[in-house]
Amino acid sequence: MGWKRKDYRDFSVHVYSAGEDGCLANSYIVETASHLLVIDTQCLLPYAEKVKAMAVRLNKPIARVIITHAHPDHWFGTSVFAGEQIYALPTVRMEMEKDAVTAFQRNKPRLGDKIGDEAVLPNHTLEKGRFVVDGVEIYVHEILNTETSSLAVLEIPAEKILFASDMVYAHTHIYVADNHIEEWIAALKSCQQKSFKDIFPGHGNDFSPQVLQEEMNYLRSAGKVIAEAKSFSEFRQRMLALYPDYAGKLLLELNAMFLVLPLGSHLETDA
Repeated sequence: MGWKRKDYRDFSVHVYSAGEDGCLANSYIVETASHLLVIDTQCLLPYAEKVKAMAVRLNKPIARVIITHAHPDHWFGTSVFAGEQIYALPTVRMEMEKDAVTAFQRNKPRLGDKIGDEAVLPNHTLEKGRFVVDGVEIYVHEILNTETSSLAVLEIPAEKILFASDMVYAHTHIYVADNHIEEWIAALKSCQQKSFKDIFPGHGNDFSPQVLQEEMNYLRSAGKVIAEAKSFSEFRQRMLALYPDYAGKLLLELNAMFLVLPLGSHLETDA
């Protein structure tokens, strides 16, 4: 939990990582010569406020706040950036406009004042392709059917870096309930072929490209366990045994709500 920083020739990347109760989600502030680009806004307000406080401390205008996908751990904290230009892909905006308010209202009684009083949704469309901030060229790509049905990743080719959102997890348990295992592995293989120097994940604090192979191994293991497990407790037990040193136990538990066996029946959430 806390801040890290990486400096490049024309910009710096400030990385904020939530604690376990915030699913170890990462937010990024790309600091260019005269502007800031905020990528994802956390789930819980205490963490979101840390991101906002850093943006205030850097004392530069925010060019864009980008929400990479519709999962709550990456956007429930957006209320701290109300009034800014908040961007998301058309598919992500559509999903959020359809389901996000309901999800926010459903979680509000449980999370209380750890989240805002109302959902703040993107107010601008993030187009695929190139945009430029203070001479830094950034390319937006849409990735389908990995951790979720659609998410945005941002590439800065000049430095061979990728903000990979939840396509990439680094040494943490993974939310796999959408069960796009094969497509996800294919996307990671494609990413591997591009030889990025740094990959900034949605969860976890290792930015090296080596995490891609480790994640593919995890996904293959998870796919096998999903196919064989008779209950969620079995799934949990086997994944913990396979990856005892991985952080993100809450991420593993979140699978209980949505993980479905191949035959279509929900895994039991027995103790």
